[in-house]
Amino acid sequence: MPYLLSEWRAHIQEVWGEYQAAKFAVLRLHEQVNADANIVAREHGVREYLSSADTNLEGTYTIRIFAAFEAALRSYDRYHFDDPERETKAATMINQLGALNHIRVRIPIRDGVHCVRRIRNFWAHDSDDEPNPIPINRVRDSLIAQADLAFEVACRKVIDRARQSKTEIVIWRDGQIVELSPEEATAELEANLAKRKSNIPSNTK
Repeated sequence: MPYLLSEWRAHIQEVWGEYQAAKFAVLRLHEQVNADANIVAREHGVREYLSSADTNLEGTYTIRIFAAFEAALRSYDRYHFDDPERETKAATMINQLGALNHIRVRIPIRDGVHCVRRIRNFWAHDSDDEPNPIPINRVRDSLIAQADLAFEVACRKVIDRARQSKTEIVIWRDGQIVELSPEEATAELEANLAKRKSNIPSNTK
């Protein structure tokens, strides 16, 4: 599993950035079509589905953001149970992580993640239970908050094992193998956590 918490955060932020770019493009095209419908006169598919593309954009990117989150959580789950083939339902992984004594994910965060999961199921699996809508920025923040906790626990386990076995921690960074002592890894982890906490939006604290 990736060593750096920031790798998963960066991936979710990449998807978020793509959503913002797509939203901007769709809104701009809407404005242009409203000003001059002839610009899509030959693009029947664009003209026919432009409104639905705008309406469904958040749902589409909610699925993608949750997919990035679920991949992070599954990586933690397989590492935690030392089973690279382990397949666990998303709802179970969320609850298991939230119930760990040394984490105790705050209930509002856990409930928010489950709300996002239900939205994903509605859009991706044709669920009959229509969930309450959540702004996509809250989707991103809730998922990042819980994914961060999973990787913090995993990183501390890696460091503890290295300390007990008196070995270095081998990671892949900037295209090359890097060895860190448990002390160096701990310092990096604490620095990453401090930076993360300083950037957490107020609605996830």
